[in-house]
Amino acid sequence: MGYYSYLGKNAKKNLAYEIGGKLIDSNPVFLCVGNSNVVGDCFGPLVGEILSNKYQIKRVFGTLKHNVTSKNLTEVYDFIKLKFPFSKIVIVDAALTQEENVGLINFLNSGCVPAHTTNFKIFGDYSLLGLTNVTGVSGLNFLKTVKFNMVLNMANFVSDAIFKSLKLINLASF
Repeated sequence: MGYYSYLGKNAKKNLAYEIGGKLIDSNPVFLCVGNSNVVGDCFGPLVGEILSNKYQIKRVFGTLKHNVTSKNLTEVYDFIKLKFPFSKIVIVDAALTQEENVGLINFLNSGCVPAHTTNFKIFGDYSLLGLTNVTGVSGLNFLKTVKFNMVLNMANFVSDAIFKSLKLINLASF
């Protein structure tokens, strides 16, 4: 598990191989968390939108039109667990980080805590985190100061890597 830069030469291919290696034989579901009204938090919904519309991937929850946020996360997660009980769940979300990691993608071999109001419950089996800004006293204010172009580039990078990984493991049509 590691960090990937959307600017890196072989980073997309390397991320695709890593994702594919983890998701083989799992029929994954992508739960893209975030609020499309906040630039720094719209990474998840952007990825969901691209996966759903550009790549026609069906098992995606959370898009620009239908956000999955702290208000409905538990309900959506429970629905996914009920409908796809044997599938791995990949959480896609924005996260705050140290200054030197802003703009990187972090792929984790574990779920994550995608919203502060979830009582710090861990969701998912794997996490793809877009590190959109630095941690600070007021996380929401920091998320509002993010450049949209960077978040869009990161979302395209991750969506492309996910699609390539699904093609590698012959699940691109699911």
